Amino acid sequence: MGEVEADAELAPRLANSRRELAFKMEPALLFRRLRLAAGLSQEKLAAAAKTTQTYIARIEAGTVDPGTDMLARLAAALRTDEVTVFTAVRVQRAAKGSKRS
Repeated sequence: MGEVEADAELAPRLANSRRELAFKMEPALLFRRLRLAAGLSQEKLAAAAKTTQTYIARIEAGTVDPGTDMLARLAAALRTDEVTVFTAVRVQRAAKGSKRS
């Protein structure tokens, strides 16, 4: 690993991979991180997805499960695919459920 870190060409790739891994290791923040990675506030995401800021907050809190039409609108607003948004929401809800235990 030290050789990779010392390599000027590979070191940035390693750093990026570590950021991506950290992103995936924080499931409770996954949907929120998608929004932040897109550079959107809850209000701006809500406007782009034709919903309310309160609804976006509820998704981030893991208390609501968006339907397929909403997932499609969120994916378009976040400039990602629907599977990524669906997975983020499901992981978010699962993390919320594990906090209750």
